[in-house]
Amino acid sequence: MIKYPWSQLHSDLGKIIRDMTNERYRPEYIIGVARGGHVPAIMLSHYFAVPFKSITVQLRDGIVDKLNNGINPGLMDKDLLIFDDINDSGDTFKYIRDNIFYRSNNIKYAALVENVASPFETDYFAMEINKKEDPHWIVFPWEEWWV
Repeated sequence: MIKYPWSQLHSDLGKIIRDMTNERYRPEYIIGVARGGHVPAIMLSHYFAVPFKSITVQLRDGIVDKLNNGINPGLMDKDLLIFDDINDSGDTFKYIRDNIFYRSNNIKYAALVENVASPFETDYFAMEINKKEDPHWIVFPWEEWWV
Protein backbone atom coordinates (compact mmCIF):
# COMPACT_ATOMS: atom_id res chain seq x y z
CA MET A 1 0.00 0.00 0.00
CA ILE A 2 1.25 3.47 -0.91
CA LYS A 3 -0.02 6.51 1.01
CA TYR A 4 -0.65 9.55 -1.17
CA PRO A 5 -0.50 12.70 1.04
CA TRP A 6 -2.37 16.00 0.63
CA SER A 7 0.91 17.75 -0.17
CA GLN A 8 1.37 15.41 -3.12
CA LEU A 9 -2.11 16.34 -4.36
CA HIS A 10 -1.21 20.03 -4.38
CA SER A 11 2.03 19.55 -6.30
CA ASP A 12 0.47 17.03 -8.71
CA LEU A 13 -2.43 19.34 -9.55
CA GLY A 14 0.16 22.07 -10.15
CA LYS A 15 1.90 19.83 -12.69
CA ILE A 16 -1.36 19.04 -14.48
CA ILE A 17 -2.28 22.75 -14.57
CA ARG A 18 1.14 23.59 -16.06
CA ASP A 19 0.77 20.86 -18.70
CA MET A 20 -2.69 22.12 -19.64
CA THR A 21 -1.46 25.71 -19.76
CA ASN A 22 1.51 24.77 -21.94
CA GLU A 23 -0.94 23.20 -24.41
CA ARG A 24 -3.22 26.25 -24.12
CA TYR A 25 -6.03 23.93 -23.09
CA ARG A 26 -8.77 25.34 -20.89
CA PRO A 27 -11.88 23.21 -20.28
CA GLU A 28 -15.36 24.70 -20.18
CA TYR A 29 -16.49 22.00 -17.72
CA ILE A 30 -14.62 19.65 -15.43
CA ILE A 31 -16.30 16.31 -14.81
CA GLY A 32 -15.16 14.36 -11.76
CA VAL A 33 -15.57 10.60 -11.73
CA ALA A 34 -17.10 9.50 -8.44
CA ARG A 35 -15.70 9.02 -5.98
CA GLY A 36 -11.97 9.39 -6.31
CA GLY A 37 -12.01 12.05 -8.98
CA HIS A 38 -14.28 14.45 -7.12
CA VAL A 39 -11.83 16.18 -4.79
CA PRO A 40 -9.16 16.99 -7.41
CA ALA A 41 -11.77 17.82 -10.07
CA ILE A 42 -13.51 20.27 -7.74
CA MET A 43 -10.17 21.87 -6.93
CA LEU A 44 -9.45 22.29 -10.65
CA SER A 45 -12.93 23.68 -11.31
CA HIS A 46 -12.25 26.38 -8.72
CA TYR A 47 -8.81 27.09 -10.16
CA PHE A 48 -10.12 27.47 -13.73
CA ALA A 49 -13.42 29.07 -12.56
CA VAL A 50 -15.49 26.62 -14.61
CA PRO A 51 -18.45 24.45 -13.59
CA PHE A 52 -17.97 21.05 -11.97
CA LYS A 53 -20.17 18.11 -12.92
CA SER A 54 -20.20 14.65 -11.42
CA ILE A 55 -20.38 11.29 -13.11
CA THR A 56 -20.55 7.89 -11.46
CA VAL A 57 -19.33 4.85 -13.33
CA GLN A 58 -18.54 1.74 -11.33
CA LEU A 59 -17.33 -1.29 -13.21
CA ARG A 60 -17.19 -4.29 -10.92
CA ASP A 61 -17.45 -7.96 -11.76
CA GLY A 62 -18.68 -7.10 -15.25
CA ILE A 63 -21.60 -5.07 -13.87
CA VAL A 64 -21.97 -1.48 -14.99
CA ASP A 65 -23.54 0.94 -12.54
CA LYS A 66 -23.75 4.44 -13.95
CA LEU A 67 -25.45 7.58 -12.74
CA ASN A 68 -24.79 10.68 -14.80
CA ASN A 69 -25.83 13.60 -12.62
CA GLY A 70 -26.08 16.81 -14.60
CA ILE A 71 -24.66 15.33 -17.80
CA ASN A 72 -26.85 16.43 -20.67
CA PRO A 73 -26.54 16.34 -24.47
CA GLY A 74 -25.66 20.07 -24.55
CA LEU A 75 -22.29 19.25 -22.98
CA MET A 76 -21.25 17.24 -26.03
CA ASP A 77 -20.19 20.45 -27.83
CA LYS A 78 -18.18 21.81 -24.88
CA ASP A 79 -14.51 21.37 -24.04
CA LEU A 80 -14.63 18.80 -21.24
CA LEU A 81 -12.00 17.50 -18.88
CA ILE A 82 -12.89 14.11 -17.38
CA PHE A 83 -10.90 13.62 -14.16
CA ASP A 84 -10.32 10.58 -11.95
CA ASP A 85 -7.78 9.93 -9.23
CA ILE A 86 -6.14 7.01 -11.04
CA ASN A 87 -6.16 5.50 -14.49
CA ASP A 88 -5.76 1.97 -13.20
CA SER A 89 -7.08 -0.51 -15.78
CA GLY A 90 -8.42 2.17 -18.12
CA ASP A 91 -11.86 0.54 -18.08
CA THR A 92 -13.67 3.47 -16.46
CA PHE A 93 -12.27 6.06 -18.87
CA LYS A 94 -12.88 3.73 -21.83
CA TYR A 95 -16.49 3.17 -20.74
CA ILE A 96 -17.04 6.92 -20.40
CA ARG A 97 -15.53 7.58 -23.83
CA ASP A 98 -17.36 4.77 -25.63
CA ASN A 99 -20.78 4.90 -23.94
CA ILE A 100 -21.43 8.35 -22.52
CA PHE A 101 -19.43 10.93 -24.47
CA TYR A 102 -19.17 8.97 -27.73
CA ARG A 103 -20.56 11.93 -29.74
CA SER A 104 -18.03 14.45 -28.48
CA ASN A 105 -14.65 15.31 -29.95
CA ASN A 106 -13.87 17.91 -27.30
CA ILE A 107 -12.88 15.70 -24.40
CA LYS A 108 -9.59 15.31 -22.62
CA TYR A 109 -8.90 12.85 -19.82
CA ALA A 110 -6.78 13.39 -16.72
CA ALA A 111 -5.76 11.46 -13.62
CA LEU A 112 -3.39 12.10 -10.78
CA VAL A 113 -1.82 8.69 -11.31
CA GLU A 114 -1.33 6.99 -14.67
CA ASN A 115 -0.76 3.23 -14.74
CA VAL A 116 1.52 2.70 -17.76
CA ALA A 117 0.20 -0.86 -18.00
CA SER A 118 -3.28 0.51 -18.78
CA PRO A 119 -4.28 0.37 -22.46
CA PHE A 120 -6.09 3.72 -22.05
CA GLU A 121 -3.82 6.76 -22.11
CA THR A 122 -4.92 9.96 -20.40
CA ASP A 123 -4.05 13.36 -21.82
CA TYR A 124 -2.80 14.70 -18.49
CA PHE A 125 -1.36 13.01 -15.42
CA ALA A 126 1.08 13.83 -12.67
CA MET A 127 2.67 10.55 -11.68
CA GLU A 128 3.32 7.28 -13.51
CA ILE A 129 3.29 3.82 -11.98
CA ASN A 130 3.40 0.35 -13.48
CA LYS A 131 0.99 -1.94 -11.67
CA LYS A 132 2.12 -4.87 -13.77
CA GLU A 133 5.55 -4.62 -12.11
CA ASP A 134 4.44 -3.19 -8.75
CA PRO A 135 0.78 -3.88 -7.93
CA HIS A 136 0.62 -1.81 -4.74
CA TRP A 137 -2.67 -0.09 -3.93
CA ILE A 138 -2.56 3.71 -3.68
CA VAL A 139 -4.51 5.20 -0.78
CA PHE A 140 -5.55 8.80 -1.44
CA PRO A 141 -6.03 11.19 1.50
CA TRP A 142 -9.81 11.42 1.07
CA GLU A 143 -10.04 7.64 1.46
CA GLU A 144 -8.46 7.48 4.96
CA TRP A 145 -8.34 11.05 6.21
CA TRP A 146 -9.35 10.05 9.73
CA VAL A 147 -6.39 7.67 10.25
